Amino acid sequence: MKNHFMALRLWRAACLTSAIVLAGAPVTQLVAQITSSSIAGVLRTAAGAPIANATITATHVPTGTTYTAVTSAQGRYNFLNVIVGGPYTVSTEATAAQSAVAKNISAQLGSSSEVNLVAGESEVVVLDALEVTAATNDLNPASAGAGNQYSSAELATRPTSERSLADLVSASPFVTIRALSGDREEANITALGQNNRYNSFQIDGSRINDQFGLNSTGLASFFNPISIEWIEQLAVQVSPYDVRQAGFTGASINAVTKSGSNQFSGGSYYLFQGDNAFGVQTRGENANEKTLSNRTVKPKLDQSTYGFYLGGPIIPDRLFFFAGYEKFKRESAPRDATFRANDEAAILTRLAQYNTASGRSIPWGAPVTGATSNIAEDEKVMVKLDWNIINSQRVSVRYLTAEGQVPQFGRFGGTSLTTNLSGFPSSGVTTTPTGGFYSQERKEESWAASLNSQWTPDFKSELKYATTKQDQTTPTAVTAPEIYIFNLPGTDLRSGAAVTNGGYVLGTEQFRHGNQINVTTDQYSYVADYINGDIVYSAGVEREESEFYNLFRQSSYGRIGYSSLTNFLNDVVAASERNVYDPAIRPVADVSEFATTGVFAQADWDISSRFKVTAGLRYEVNSQPDAPKFNQKFLTDTGFRNDGTLDGAEYISPRLSFNYSVDDKRITQIRGGAGHFTGRAPWVFFSNSYGQTGVGSFTQANVAASGLTNYLQNSFNPASPSPRARIPEPTAARSTGWMATSSCLPSGA
Repeated sequence: MKNHFMALRLWRAACLTSAIVLAGAPVTQLVAQITSSSIAGVLRTAAGAPIANATITATHVPTGTTYTAVTSAQGRYNFLNVIVGGPYTVSTEATAAQSAVAKNISAQLGSSSEVNLVAGESEVVVLDALEVTAATNDLNPASAGAGNQYSSAELATRPTSERSLADLVSASPFVTIRALSGDREEANITALGQNNRYNSFQIDGSRINDQFGLNSTGLASFFNPISIEWIEQLAVQVSPYDVRQAGFTGASINAVTKSGSNQFSGGSYYLFQGDNAFGVQTRGENANEKTLSNRTVKPKLDQSTYGFYLGGPIIPDRLFFFAGYEKFKRESAPRDATFRANDEAAILTRLAQYNTASGRSIPWGAPVTGATSNIAEDEKVMVKLDWNIINSQRVSVRYLTAEGQVPQFGRFGGTSLTTNLSGFPSSGVTTTPTGGFYSQERKEESWAASLNSQWTPDFKSELKYATTKQDQTTPTAVTAPEIYIFNLPGTDLRSGAAVTNGGYVLGTEQFRHGNQINVTTDQYSYVADYINGDIVYSAGVEREESEFYNLFRQSSYGRIGYSSLTNFLNDVVAASERNVYDPAIRPVADVSEFATTGVFAQADWDISSRFKVTAGLRYEVNSQPDAPKFNQKFLTDTGFRNDGTLDGAEYISPRLSFNYSVDDKRITQIRGGAGHFTGRAPWVFFSNSYGQTGVGSFTQANVAASGLTNYLQNSFNPASPSPRARIPEPTAARSTGWMATSSCLPSGA
């Protein structure tokens, strides 16, 4: 049985009529997987007649890269897969009477800049969607879907309080940001009301989504996945109709990084936010603290970002480099303590005695006597090489890494504590020593490479490969069972009142007892374009495959509860439990794979200089080779299997779009289309099917009934804390051997 209900499908249709559109508010058709641009137009005589079989040359001025095309019978030419940005010079190689040139052309990411040439004119009008001049028409003849894109110059002038990617993306009217509980770098990006995890984020064609899906931002990194200063162009789209686009049902957000040129150029920057600048206090007192405790503690904020970048030639006109570095650091308000235990010193002294008696040297931590250190850091590095092997072959290779760390304080500063241990009560305010602290670390490392080839003036291709590795870990200050001491006397620091129901928590926070995610994603694609007169035929294949390693063994170090200080000092345990797994039935971590393969074909037809139609078809099939462990008892009890997958699920996505200019000067155009889109759901939706099968993992009760000393000495090893056990259970897979006259008991295998 295959479960297809988790596939995300969406039909989108739009028909937009545009009169005179203001510059700087473009709505263009963009393609997220595409990392290049195109330039197209018509060559005519001064009388308006098309010129056929003329050779057109486009030169990327910064690098000297050249492209050639030949006009069709209708005088139309196309340059495909050209470098994003510019400026370009487009010219003919005809007779003096038929010569024409257009300068300062900018090629837009995933879109086509329309450059119509008139023979005999030294410079011509450029129909470029983002060019802001009095002679330029701001309506893009290649536009059909809804989206926006921004050049590096526009990004530099966009209003943003923290240079966050969310701020820049929210400039699109189709996007909103929400859940601003932290900084704007951590905002959720939502498009057209869709779940923020259904967006697609790509840099140079490599996907940087949080593929596992736990992070609310939809990104694997804590903050910006890339420095804004390194972006050449940024595209945000919600309804493209090019069949090369897939993998989202929210917004497709695509960035192309800067490249080196024949001129050395670079820059450096420093950004600062804080509550104290040049000796002047810029933020007031914490009103809540002052009201509750008559203290005048001021909120702490000290945030800085600095970086630099440099690009230039290694071999002029052939080999170029671009490199950048950025460091982010934020020190914000610490976690406030809510409880001070009267007998904390006695608790820590007794822990040292438990260590000695059990032969362990567990660093339980020290009392938190001052403000906690709430410092988050993030570091990014990028290196990019571009190589014009020959004029018709261009290679680009980019490396990018982002690594960050954010402190976490576990149970410290809690207002209540519920353990869910059998028969155990809840406590009031809670505190911990420093041993209960931990960190969240994320590291993302990606490579992206592409080969653009122009085999003939009419046949071009692009081969791409990208790999991204995403690691999420939670380093802890101590490896130990989590210990709870209830009904402690002390002070509620929120009000200063004496309490007798305080809680004290020691050891590793229960959800960090083995908590690690590793995801590796590989992407491959090959696209070929063939120009036949006024029609561009495109076809290609792409594959994206991900491997997931999800280690989540909550409570596997054990949890031990004491009902009072006296019982803790005398090692009288009230309740205890530990989650274990059977290695003969399941691995310690949940290991799974998922892949999607797409095949597509498309025709882009310029019926006339005023009417353009694009039609295409995309076929996708899923691969999920490993099924969750089968649970026979679940099937017996419910009638449903638990080992369904998406393996073999197929989807067909037809798309059709058009752009029609009402008049020759393109003062008014009508555009629109309809299409079927599919996108991947976050893998965490599926991962629980592997981790919560009811097979091979179970909970042992009363594991520390003989006391903490005995548990640490005989049952818990900090060097190998995740326990293994061979315990028969009703839900475990087992076999039975039959003989002629007798039977064997279940073997537990």
